[in-house]
Amino acid sequence: MKIDKKAINYYYSFFEVSKELNQKQFYEFNMAIYKVMFFEIHIDEVEFEDKMLTILWKSVKHSIQASVKGYCDKKSIPYDEVFTPLSNPLTNKQEGQGEEKGQVQEQCVISKGKDEFTFSLKRDTHFSNLSKEYIDKLNEYIINIPQPHLSFEDFRDGCLSKNSYKYKNFTLTYNKWNKNHTPQKAIVNVDLALENNIYDLIDQQEAEEKLRIENAN
Repeated sequence: MKIDKKAINYYYSFFEVSKELNQKQFYEFNMAIYKVMFFEIHIDEVEFEDKMLTILWKSVKHSIQASVKGYCDKKSIPYDEVFTPLSNPLTNKQEGQGEEKGQVQEQCVISKGKDEFTFSLKRDTHFSNLSKEYIDKLNEYIINIPQPHLSFEDFRDGCLSKNSYKYKNFTLTYNKWNKNHTPQKAIVNVDLALENNIYDLIDQQEAEEKLRIENAN
């Protein structure tokens, strides 16, 4: 499904963050914003080699996520479905004829006979509201990943740390967190002033988003 969006809301806080970057960082950081807000890539697919950009992205991700989700809600389009290719029933049938019956389709779908278990939820959900079956399957999924850096317990505790951490697919979230996870022995101390600045930016962006919603109403 393709969304042909003509304009986006680029907040001043994005510009404030960008002013501190060099030319290469500025380009990579803002291109990520544009691609997500114009629905070219899923927000959970954004990743940077530059650790500074990774930190700054976390400071603006909430506002960007609220913007794209709000747009999808107005159009009654589930955000994740924007990035799901339309299937051709005839093509799928022909391709499926040569497959073994026991083959698993995708890593996020586990066969259960007539029924199928999927990690994709109908709405953004907090970890505390997941079913026991979902949690057990998620634990199994993480255990089966070759040499995961982020354990199930650490992922669970991270998800439970804030009420705002709600997701539609926890395997996608785990994969994203796992890629950005730094082993304990390699953790780099981040300047406290920078951390505080990021938290201030997050508060500012939330305030901007609330104001935008109030003005729209």
